[in-house]
Amino acid sequence: MILIEGGFEDSAGSRNYIQLGPLDGTVVEVRDVPRTVAVARGLEIVSEDGPDHEALRAERERLVVRIAEIDAILS
Repeated sequence: MILIEGGFEDSAGSRNYIQLGPLDGTVVEVRDVPRTVAVARGLEIVSEDGPDHEALRAERERLVVRIAEIDAILS
């Protein structure tokens, strides 16, 4: 993780509920994290080097399930 701009609060959260406390406008670069994990954590994806195969497989699986549901409704 690389801090691009901004910063973090001197303290945030508690011992049991740890938080990073980013200041408004803080931008960090994080690499080698699956896109699905980043999206699930609410991170904004700014750029990527190529297609995220894991995310595409997950989306394909959801679509296959949805198509099966539609086919069942229509038949």
